[in-house]
Amino acid sequence: GQFSRITGTSVDGDYVLTVPDNPNVEITANVEALTIENLRVPNVVEEGKWRFGTGGAKYTFNVEAGEIRVRNANTLTNTQ
Repeated sequence: GQFSRITGTSVDGDYVLTVPDNPNVEITANVEALTIENLRVPNVVEEGKWRFGTGGAKYTFNVEAGEIRVRNANTLTNTQ
């Protein structure tokens, strides 16, 4: 689905975000880096904040022990 805002907290787990090829999303999180799969590298706005495209949707995560992976939705349809 398309969401304008997502907020999540994880004590011991990962988040996997599947986004379109050219997303317009701003991600704020307490991690050092995002894991990016088959997407352009986002702009670093400031420490803990990344912007894909023009921003727009706001995704905020608090992760104590885990990672945030952002992957291209096209990779799901290209694999069997």
